[in-house]
Formats: sequence, C-alpha cells, structure tokens
Amino acid sequence: MGTLILVSFIVGLAAFLAGVWMVVVRALEVWRAARSLQRKLGRGIGDVLTKAAGIETRVSKAADTAGELQAALARLQKSRRTLGILSAAWGDSSALFGALGAVYPRK
Repeated sequence: MGTLILVSFIVGLAAFLAGVWMVVVRALEVWRAARSLQRKLGRGIGDVLTKAAGIETRVSKAADTAGELQAALARLQKSRRTLGILSAAWGDSSALFGALGAVYPRK
C-alpha cells in the first residue's frame, strides 16, 4: 500500500513538473514572439516615417513646381497673344503686298 502511494506521488509530481515545463516553454515562445513583433513594428514604423518624409519633400517640390508651372503658363499665354498679333499683322501685310504684287509689273 505504501509503494502505491509513493508511485502515485511520483507520477503526480512528474505530471506537475511536465505541466510547469510546458508553461515555461510556452511563456518563452510568447516572450520571443512579442520581442520579434516589437522589432518588426519598430522597423515598419521607421520605414513609414522615412517614406512620409520623402513624400513631404516631394509634395513641397511639387508645390514649387506648381508655382513655376503657373509662371510658365502665364508666359505661354503672353506668347500666344503676341503670336496672334504677329500672325494677324503678317496676314495683313501679305494681303497688302499680294495686292501690290499683282499690280507691280515684272520683267
């Protein structure tokens, strides 16, 4: 009877120690996974911040470029108005000289 109690105690102690061992192993796995997640999140957040800074730089350059484009568009509109005036003057002068050429005798 005494050996049965001793064997039962040893089996119970072994089961208890196996359970504690599994809890410790699982806790270590969770701790390692949490550290890994923390590192990956840190890298991801760093990448996002770096990309956001790059986007901010591009947006500011785009704003500068938009100002330059507005100035270029104003110059283009002025050049088109000048072209329209010169084209009209060319048409008037070619019509005048064309009429004179018809009257002017050639050799």
